[in-house]
Amino acid sequence: MAETAGTTQNKRRQRAPRNEASDGMESTTVGIYRTSAVVKGGRRFSFGALVVVGDRGGQVGIGYGKAPGVPAAIEKAQKAARRSLVRVVLQGETLPHPVQADFNASSVRLLPAAPGTGVIAGATVRAVLELAGVRDCLTKAYGSRNQKNLCKAALRALTILSTREQIQSLRGLDLEETEVEDRVKVGAKYAPVKTAADWAERVAHIRANVQQVMGPLHDTSRWRLVRRRGVGPYTSSDRDTQRIWWSDVGVHQNLTFPVHPDPISGQHCWHQAVRIRPAEPGDAYGDISVDTARARAEYHAWLARAKPASHVSPDGTRRPYWLLRPLKPGRDAYRLP
Repeated sequence: MAETAGTTQNKRRQRAPRNEASDGMESTTVGIYRTSAVVKGGRRFSFGALVVVGDRGGQVGIGYGKAPGVPAAIEKAQKAARRSLVRVVLQGETLPHPVQADFNASSVRLLPAAPGTGVIAGATVRAVLELAGVRDCLTKAYGSRNQKNLCKAALRALTILSTREQIQSLRGLDLEETEVEDRVKVGAKYAPVKTAADWAERVAHIRANVQQVMGPLHDTSRWRLVRRRGVGPYTSSDRDTQRIWWSDVGVHQNLTFPVHPDPISGQHCWHQAVRIRPAEPGDAYGDISVDTARARAEYHAWLARAKPASHVSPDGTRRPYWLLRPLKPGRDAYRLP
């Protein structure tokens, strides 16, 4: 029996350690907490760590660990979070419906958002949402701002989410598409392209819309947008479009002027030479005429004059610090890499 027990202990010692990074889980340390106890020889410190673990695909968990050192506390918290993983349901990269949950004195309300909105939340709630796989969401926290309570309230809110299909199966009813599903479909049309096929489809869609407004495109380097009517309220999946009260939106400079390299720094800036002429018959306020071929020629002309900042900078900066800017970063941001 002694040999058998010794052999079992040796096997346990020789067992390969668990590779926790191979399961696709990521972790974020939300907070580190230090506590101290007065003992005979002085004070004894211990540390607590609050950690969120998730795969950014619907699994998330939170854990808390204490140890004499910070690294050991984080490791214990990660293991505790992995043991408490829960699966949440999502609607694409957002939530299927608004939800609110409480934990002790903290309350968290989560609202679905259109694609491209991002996660609008504080650091504590953001950690739970992002590691759960949420990329578009609006949040509001009420009550206590205690990090532990906020994490648990956000996790509780995620666990009570339900999809339209789940509600249909539970109630035995046929439900229409929700407003969130409509917003996701509309936002997918304007989401960033990821493949060459998506890019080709997006270009074809834009050309079809332009041809519908302007007619057949004979010369693709010159085109003109004609204002048919002013702006006004209209019906869409976004209720705010029905609240438009203004009638003039102006003309954005990016539609009519190319970006030129700055001769001093080589960076892209807007240097525009505008020529004003009398309106011709058929012109109307708000019309936009663009000659992309000429704009490209002007761009290359400016590019020939520009000099790389790495060759001509006298002090190793990418742009002179004396140039006025509305929001000026620190001097370190001006240094060339």
